[in-house]
Amino acid sequence: MVVARVYKTARRGLYINASLRRLSQKEAQAKLMYWRKLNRSLHLARIIAEELGLELTEVIENILSPLAEYYETPFDALEDALIRGKKVLEECGLPEEYVDRVYEIARDNILIRKMKMKFVVEIGTLAPDGIIRIKNAIMEAAKQFKDLAIKYESAPRYLVWVEGFERSTIKKRFSDFVSRLEEILLSMPDSEKYKTYVRAAE
Repeated sequence: MVVARVYKTARRGLYINASLRRLSQKEAQAKLMYWRKLNRSLHLARIIAEELGLELTEVIENILSPLAEYYETPFDALEDALIRGKKVLEECGLPEEYVDRVYEIARDNILIRKMKMKFVVEIGTLAPDGIIRIKNAIMEAAKQFKDLAIKYESAPRYLVWVEGFERSTIKKRFSDFVSRLEEILLSMPDSEKYKTYVRAAE
C-alpha cells in the first residue's frame, strides 16, 4: 500500500504535489482502521446532529472535538464509553447537556463485541484429598469471576477462558483468578507439606 502526503495544491485542487511513502502491511492496516473510524465518527456526528437538532459543524466543534483531544478518534472515545460508562464522556469535557443523549445514540449505533481468550493454569497437590481440594478451590474462586469458564484438560493442566472487551483487562482478570485460586488452596491444612501449587502456564 502506498500513501501520499499532499503538501501543495494548484488550480483549485486540480493538481497536487505529494510525497509518497510505502507502508508495511501492519502500518497499512492501522492506517485503514484509522480512516474507517474517522468515517464512522462522521456518520455518528450526522446522527447526533439530527437527533439533537444541531448543525453538523456544532456537533463536530462541541462534541467530537473534545473526544478527539483524548482519543485517536471520536469513535474510539464512544466505544470506550460503552465499555466503561458515561464517565468517559464527562472526563473528555463533553458539555453536560449532551452526555446522556450522546451515550444513548452511541449505544444504539455501535456494536461492542466481546472477545474470549484462552489460558492454561497448572494446579497440583500431593494431598490425599487433592482432587476434592482443587475442585472446591476452583468453585470458590469462580464465584468472583462470572466472566470466566474453566475445564480440566489433563493433570495438572486446566483450560481457562475469560471474556471481556480489551486484552489487557482479560489478562488482568486471569491473573487475579490465579492469585485467588492460589490463596484458597494455600490456606488449606498442610498445603505446604503437600507441595500445593498454582501457576499460570506459558
